[in-house]
Amino acid sequence: MITPHLSFPEYRAMPEMNWSALKGYAKTPAHFKEAISNPMTQTPAMLVGSAVHCLVLEGVQAFDRQYIEAPEGIDRRTKEGKLAWAEFQEKATGREILSADQYEQVALMWKSVMAHTTAGKLLVMCEQREITATWTDRLTGIECKARIDA
Repeated sequence: MITPHLSFPEYRAMPEMNWSALKGYAKTPAHFKEAISNPMTQTPAMLVGSAVHCLVLEGVQAFDRQYIEAPEGIDRRTKEGKLAWAEFQEKATGREILSADQYEQVALMWKSVMAHTTAGKLLVMCEQREITATWTDRLTGIECKARIDA
């Protein structure tokens, strides 16, 4: 089955197996169990990569639903700073927080991709830049999923 317009958090919540989990099984069943029971901790670089991926392939609206830029100049050691940060976190509920530097980095990478002679034109031409596919493996009966990029 093909599902367009599915956000990455929605995709991750699906119970089907994907390549990331199955490649652990290729090593040992213990690696597979670890992969599905303890998701990898997101590093700052992975956060930026995920944000760029979202912006390029899912678009500005999806990016704005999933990410938010942290305000600069809040000193969280002070009473006022703690209050300002709490108000921001309430506004950010459900979204990943990018520092101002990360946000700028994401924007510059997006502009670079879209300015590329070939990539930019191809992405503009694509009505759907990313789709989710689900299927049942005929040999094993395992329910599988994949996100296919343009």
